[in-house]
Amino acid sequence: GDAYIQLAKYLLDARYTTADYFRLSNFAQPDRQDVYLDNDTNTDFLYYRDHGSVDGWDEFWTGNVASMSFGGKFPIIYSNACLTGQIQTNNNLAEEFLARSAAVFIGATEVSPRSENNSLGDKITARHRDGHTIGNAFRLAKRDLAGDIHWYTICYNDMQIKKEILMYNLYGEPARGGVIKALSPEKITYDTPASPILIALPMVEVSTGLDGLDHPTIPDPNGDLLNSINEPIVPIYRWRAIYEPGVRVNDIALASRGGLANFSGLELPTAWGSEKQLHGPGDVPSPGVFPPDAFHWTSIERTDGGLEVVLTVHPFLYNAETQDATYYQNFNFNLDWTVSNVSILTITPTYEAVPIGGDQTIEVTLHNGGGAAETVNMTVDISDMGTSGSVALFTVNNIAIDPGATVSRSVLWNPAGQSPTGFQATVRVTNSASGDERDVGYAQFRVGRPGITVDSFYFNNSLLYYVRADEDILLGLDAKNTGDVPVNATTHLQIRRESDNLLIREWECGIPALSPGHVHVCADTWNTTGLPEGRYQFKGWVQYEEGVTPLESRSFGTLYGMRMGWWMPKDVFNRGDKIMATANLYDEGGHNIGTADVVNLLVLRPNFSTFAPPLLEHPVAPFFSTSFMVTSAEPRGVYGLVSTASRTNGPSTLGGRWFVVDDEGFTMTANPPVCVADGITSITVTSDVVEEGGSVIPDGTLMSLLNWTGVITSPDMDPGADGIQVASSGGRFEFVWRSPPQTSLDAFVFGTLGPSSPKSGVSARFKGIDFNGNRRVDVQDILSVQDSAGAIVDTARFDGRHDLNEDGVIDLLDESEVENRWGLELQGAVSSVTLTMPIGANGVILRPIPDRASVPPGGSLPIEIVAEGLNELGGYELVGAVTGTAFSTQIPLQVTNALESTGNSQTHLGPLAYLEGSRVGAFATGDKIGPSGTQTLATLTLHADSYGESRLILSSVLLARMNGEVIPLMQAFDGRYRVEDPTPTPTVTETLAPTWTPTEVATLTPTPSPSWTPVATPTQTPLPGDTNGDGLIDANDLFHFCHEWRLPSEAADPNCNIHTDELIDQRDLLLLMGIWSQN
Repeated sequence: GDAYIQLAKYLLDARYTTADYFRLSNFAQPDRQDVYLDNDTNTDFLYYRDHGSVDGWDEFWTGNVASMSFGGKFPIIYSNACLTGQIQTNNNLAEEFLARSAAVFIGATEVSPRSENNSLGDKITARHRDGHTIGNAFRLAKRDLAGDIHWYTICYNDMQIKKEILMYNLYGEPARGGVIKALSPEKITYDTPASPILIALPMVEVSTGLDGLDHPTIPDPNGDLLNSINEPIVPIYRWRAIYEPGVRVNDIALASRGGLANFSGLELPTAWGSEKQLHGPGDVPSPGVFPPDAFHWTSIERTDGGLEVVLTVHPFLYNAETQDATYYQNFNFNLDWTVSNVSILTITPTYEAVPIGGDQTIEVTLHNGGGAAETVNMTVDISDMGTSGSVALFTVNNIAIDPGATVSRSVLWNPAGQSPTGFQATVRVTNSASGDERDVGYAQFRVGRPGITVDSFYFNNSLLYYVRADEDILLGLDAKNTGDVPVNATTHLQIRRESDNLLIREWECGIPALSPGHVHVCADTWNTTGLPEGRYQFKGWVQYEEGVTPLESRSFGTLYGMRMGWWMPKDVFNRGDKIMATANLYDEGGHNIGTADVVNLLVLRPNFSTFAPPLLEHPVAPFFSTSFMVTSAEPRGVYGLVSTASRTNGPSTLGGRWFVVDDEGFTMTANPPVCVADGITSITVTSDVVEEGGSVIPDGTLMSLLNWTGVITSPDMDPGADGIQVASSGGRFEFVWRSPPQTSLDAFVFGTLGPSSPKSGVSARFKGIDFNGNRRVDVQDILSVQDSAGAIVDTARFDGRHDLNEDGVIDLLDESEVENRWGLELQGAVSSVTLTMPIGANGVILRPIPDRASVPPGGSLPIEIVAEGLNELGGYELVGAVTGTAFSTQIPLQVTNALESTGNSQTHLGPLAYLEGSRVGAFATGDKIGPSGTQTLATLTLHADSYGESRLILSSVLLARMNGEVIPLMQAFDGRYRVEDPTPTPTVTETLAPTWTPTEVATLTPTPSPSWTPVATPTQTPLPGDTNGDGLIDANDLFHFCHEWRLPSEAADPNCNIHTDELIDQRDLLLLMGIWSQN
């Protein structure tokens, strides 16, 4: 494996500035962990090749990942090792790296074979070296590995290669780290089929590895290594072509080869499948020359209807017995191809899953798009997808198809005796006379209908919506096989905290071969001891061969907060009245949660003495009631009904209700009786006509007000007296009562005209709208109300906090109360646009693009605010502020329509001026999930005013899903921008040597530079060396030049013709290299 690791290092060196190499066996075991932790700063690509497990590498575990510091980088982690890509198990290495700033993680889900690991690693790093994104390199490497399956590969080797292709996964952002994008079907340029195919190879290079063996390689991007168990590892070369739809290749034949070179005394390494198993006496290379043939080829049907042809050339032939080798540099192949007018339109199996005992009909539709009739033969080969072995072959001959006609033919297959597994039907159409291929198509299905449904899902807590402390809860999921074949499955149960999705507990139950109709029970008793306060989800699902059951979920919370709410028919009573009151216990969402274990009740008199009225408990709501009488012996004034309630191993609460007792009491009415608690909105209180001694009070009579919460904003007519004094008019009192900035459901104002004069009181309910507790009205608050829309009182979905007008239903009126106050900061909020957002352990990355730029005075700089790593975004908001005087805002910060991309409608919020910046936001409405991945959330344009530097600071970032659940933010990056004159470019003279070799092009890789990226303005003269005309001197100019390579000047981009002659060639490249070296 040393040679492969050295090769990977070489390939990565050509892609990145440096690629440090560490062999762990050279370090003492206690020191190996330091190798990872001491060399992690500013890492772009971390490649590991050794033993691995689900949770670690050699002397490195998931717990060590948090200690790694990648600086400002988000690296690619390629773990070329066993099991490290398995994410089904908790505490796995892949998800830990992804949670700690890695952009990509590549790893195996199973124990992986050694030789195939080495080969795949070589292929991925080679493709990535050439500028492919890591995702495209990963895809092409797997295709190359599939090309190693040939007639001489033994069955075991064949299976190992297939396993390698399937077991390695890429997690993260596949577009990372490349400058060559995968061509889409719309943008691809097809090759023109031509014969002969001429291939000229560079001379093979042989180096001695750390293993002391000889390692031959072909120094060409299309060079590769052939791995076949027990056989020597030899270099090969792959030639590729992509032909347009309709082109069919019948055969490729070797016409001649030349450029022979002979080698002797070479000892090549042998491919092997398992590091944990030693070579046996019989594990030796085959006698004679390997490979035994000169080439092989295969074709791949593309999704766009085209054909990809891969010709694998064997130029290096080695004899392990004599240690001699021959190498051919020149090859001449004949390509036998034709253009087909007959195509397969559809292949339609009757069943995606054939019922046991049933037959499968496969219907094939053919179309003749040519101008002449044609007669074709059709074969349908059904193969076991597990073994690749053919199990049935059907032939339909002499199908006549007229020009422009479409015909259908069917075959009937009885799968009796076949295993319940996956099968593939390969349909091949050939001309009846010549045998030339016309088209090939595929369809997959399976025999047997595996089916699992959730028969029962239960979470038997004793309280509705809640669990007690130290409560034993029976929970589980019963899975039933509803198919017709035995099924292997796994039941998954989890408890996660709603606020951050933190996993609290999980269970897994393996289900081996569950028979049809049978039920498997996965259950346990869970104790809640130590469960922190909060809301939780109990989730369950079953994973089986054909998929996953729908997610089952049950919400519950820890009852660490409850409220005892008392109701009275009025606020003012006369002495001698029978006073009645009822109460219930409520959770924070307004749900009735039943009775308490201990309840006490007292009445507080105006003189602060107390008495205990009778308290009755009832089996249904209202669960508590009391009745009592205040006699003429009792004092006049304001009374308080005070209760305490508690639960064993649970919460306790202090509740109450104020009321007034007076012989001349009068009524005051609050309008409205329910009000939003924002510290701004007010209600108006009006009294009835007040009489004292049987006469209406005169105008100007003062009433002293004592408010328990909120602020009386009416003028104080006598500031020297206690309380707020309001004057009567027409025998009535009226005053304005402003809401507090927080919830107050038992608000009360007491009013008196004097110790022996009439008295009154009025109650109101002030309802908070800061549902997430950040002292700001934001999109999460809006979405949480919107998510409850349509819920009716006394139902599970109803959250009383969201029913802001208390009409018993959560609707648009409630949502508009929050939306209209978006951006409002409540008392206690910290206002700042320069406050650095804390860096989270995982979550979304928010950055301005570009995040660094230099602009000449007077220029414009458009900026996009991009979020990476989104997961079902339902709403967002952020504040953007530009510091310094170098730049001003030309086009203000504004949101995009990103939330509409999945089919929802979007409401824009803002922009609102906020300190020296502005706040913008948006939220979605609809029944679709929100967008995921990378999205541009907002844009703005800056204007370069004066020399200097400005920063774009992003703060107060909030991201939420459609249900109001917060999406964690990992980091919000600042932008740094300079106003400066462009750096003059020196004049380039043609003094460079015009020597040219192909290897110079292959190793040209732009070195990343920390310099500021210049941004062009529309009036700026094109920069020398800026071949693609984007105003930037960067790596894209090299790749744009490569697209123009060897084109005649009249057909090429003039920016690439620096030498101003008839051809884009090495002289232009050398001149450009001189320019680029100055930048």
